[in-house]
Amino acid sequence: MGLFDFFKRKKEPSMPEALVKVHKLFFPNGIEQQQVLTEQLWRKFDNRYTKEEVTNNYIFVLTCLFMDKDKSIITVEEKVAHRLNNRLTRADIRTIYNYAIDNNEELSQTMGLLNAMQKLCESGTDEDKIPDGYGEFGLEVTNPIPIHGVPENELYLRKLRCENGNVIKWKRLGSTGAPNIAQIIDNYEIYDTLGNKICNLYLCPYHRKTSNKVPKGFIFEGQKIITSKPLLGKVLPLKQFSYAVGENGEPMLVFYRSSSRLFVNRKTANDEVGYFLNIRRPYLIDVTGKDRIDIPPIPAECDGIILTGYGESKSTAFIVKDFKSQTMEFPL
Repeated sequence: MGLFDFFKRKKEPSMPEALVKVHKLFFPNGIEQQQVLTEQLWRKFDNRYTKEEVTNNYIFVLTCLFMDKDKSIITVEEKVAHRLNNRLTRADIRTIYNYAIDNNEELSQTMGLLNAMQKLCESGTDEDKIPDGYGEFGLEVTNPIPIHGVPENELYLRKLRCENGNVIKWKRLGSTGAPNIAQIIDNYEIYDTLGNKICNLYLCPYHRKTSNKVPKGFIFEGQKIITSKPLLGKVLPLKQFSYAVGENGEPMLVFYRSSSRLFVNRKTANDEVGYFLNIRRPYLIDVTGKDRIDIPPIPAECDGIILTGYGESKSTAFIVKDFKSQTMEFPL
């Protein structure tokens, strides 16, 4: 029994749900529309195949275009060519593929968008990290995660887990850009299972490959859960002026990173506001060479934390106990 027979008896409970959806999507006017379209297609082959063979493969191609992530002509052609008892030539398979798209307006628009997206992706990288990116991978807009096509954004995020193995939730905020990245970047807010915001992640869906690299603080589903020893530091003596100063003793201008919830003494092109900090008794921690850090709570006797050797550029990072009272904005 071929797929064509399913449509003749489409109300039977044995008909696969996917075929019901295909039928409604591609033949909204019912069985008569399906019969007219398949008759026209069959005539293109000058009786080289039976009408049932052509109809069966036509429906199969439509099902692939409905269900499969990869809807390219090469992929669908391979699937049809390797069907049991297939007699169609590859040229005839392509005829069916093009006919299926040309005779459905919604499908034509979808494939047009996918083809346009594919062309955009051709200029992107096939590496796990964009070569021109800088800053924390995925956590800063200047170093977004390379993704192959917009639909892959969700697939990548579904694979991500917190380092403790918990699933994440997300909300797309919209598109943005960065001076060092040619393509559009998508901005997502990431939350834990309780709805607490973890960070923002930046994904760039116009590349030849979806990255196999995870941002700091995350793992992929199935990977080993990461644990680390708590960081140990020392409490510095109370001073009458801030510890957040440069080598010359002058107040240090720092920049807030919402992705890591830290102030760092490294400016990016997107920074429009700097801050002077008032930290008079910090908890000092050396994090040089550490790929991952679990920042401890601020000790009760301290008003902030200072991290030295932070990140790839070995910056100095700061955390304050009271953002409002310990910071002073400085427009750039």
